[in-house]
Amino acid sequence: MTPPKNDSDRAGSSDEKASKPSLPETQRDVSETRAEFAATLDELEERLNPKIQYRRARAAVTKRVSDDPKVLAVAAAGAAGLAAAVTGIAKLASRAGRR
Repeated sequence: MTPPKNDSDRAGSSDEKASKPSLPETQRDVSETRAEFAATLDELEERLNPKIQYRRARAAVTKRVSDDPKVLAVAAAGAAGLAAAVTGIAKLASRAGRR
């Protein structure tokens, strides 16, 4: 780096130094940015984690069923209908295999 040639260059240099943040300010900014970044990564990990999503969905369904017993009745009827459909399909497939 070459030394300043005249007084106006020196004045510009001191202005540049005055506008630059100090080392403690820079360290604080970096620390804050790291904390924000870590919080963002934690949130993304939580949102994308299948185990956590499963637990949330299960808790929501459990709460819904406990709040409204009709939901349980509808779910049971749906499960019974599904079981009947699977049984019927299995019987049809068994008969088709015998022919």
